[in-house]
Amino acid sequence: MGLIDRAHVDLDMPGFDRAGTVVRYGHHGRPVLVFPSEQGRAWDFEANGMVDAVGDLVETGRVKLYCVDSVDDRTWSDRSIPLEDRARGHAAYTSWVTDRVLPWHRTGYSYLRMQNPQAQWNWDVIAAGGIFETAGGFATTGN
Repeated sequence: MGLIDRAHVDLDMPGFDRAGTVVRYGHHGRPVLVFPSEQGRAWDFEANGMVDAVGDLVETGRVKLYCVDSVDDRTWSDRSIPLEDRARGHAAYTSWVTDRVLPWHRTGYSYLRMQNPQAQWNWDVIAAGGIFETAGGFATTGN
């Protein structure tokens, strides 16, 4: 098996005090959203040998994998909070997937966000090209 194209991005997770990681494998193909096991991270699918297991499908452009983080430690697995709060946390996670991860997939571009060293509460978009959401709407950058 050859080298599989891999991109990594951290996307804001509204409702949580952290960004969520998405790792994309492949250039082309039917998008497959991969959820980790309980309390897992986006890179677990690769670390457990599953990307290699479906590597032929990725390399031939039949599928493109999007592996996401879980937030089980803040939702269903956190027994210290009431069930209703766990459900609300899961709803926020579902919104992250539908409102942040899926739009990133649909642009066809890879983009990264980096914490601003001068203003650590701000995250700046860094990229070579693509379509980016800004405070004033959307902006495009050249290659």
